[in-house]
Amino acid sequence: MQKGEVEPATARDQSETLFPSAKRRYQSTQLMNILLRPLVVPLIRLLALLGVNGDLASVIGLAGYCGGAYLFIGGGPEQQNLALLFFMIGLLAELVDGGLARLKGPTSIGHFLSKVVESFFIVLLAPSLAIGLYLNHSVGLNVFLIGVFAPAAHLQFRAAIDEITMAHPAEQLAQLLDNGASGARKIMVGQILPNHSSFTWKHRLGRTLRENLMESSGIQPAVLAVTVLSGHASWFVIYYGCVQISAWLGFILLKLLMLKRGGGRLL
Repeated sequence: MQKGEVEPATARDQSETLFPSAKRRYQSTQLMNILLRPLVVPLIRLLALLGVNGDLASVIGLAGYCGGAYLFIGGGPEQQNLALLFFMIGLLAELVDGGLARLKGPTSIGHFLSKVVESFFIVLLAPSLAIGLYLNHSVGLNVFLIGVFAPAAHLQFRAAIDEITMAHPAEQLAQLLDNGASGARKIMVGQILPNHSSFTWKHRLGRTLRENLMESSGIQPAVLAVTVLSGHASWFVIYYGCVQISAWLGFILLKLLMLKRGGGRLL
């Protein structure tokens, strides 16, 4: 190669552009990203050739979630497998919409639409499954309530992180860690800056476990598939609800500790 020439992008570089999990240390540890990466990259290229862009993929994901929720609520036990398929289509669409946006070019509503679809997964999956099971007398009121209120806990958990993200730029948070922040503050900021050099393997393990247990690209799809196909869909509702509610309560405690130690200030 002559001086001044730019080295052509390798297949790995192109793969990272379409599905940049290796550049995100923690995202690359999420189960669905690990299992589906060999499928997702060629699928993105195929869909792009067919004229599908990121927005259309997001709309397909939204339709999948809505259709799955409808079947979970009104279809009865015999429709649960079909509802599962709809949700899996929605999850796959979520995995490819970002890569399609990078390949075909972003649109003015692409990011917003992707976030809407992600929110629909949170607010539809567990409640629709819990409602359907309750209407078919497969679960009691306790499981029904766990499934219905779990999304609120999840969204409250995210709001706790957004509260810091919107109030403090990344540079300020990094400076806080550089100055030796520890305890609750370090844990909270670690949800936003997980690659900071001050984090130990314990912090990294904790974040990896959280993302795999709580997020749609973690173990949730695998747990959902196993429980529905085995005829124990209520187990997913209990798992999902307990994880989300526990995380929410844990972050309430974390915020209280930060407020107390900060004299009424979060950071």
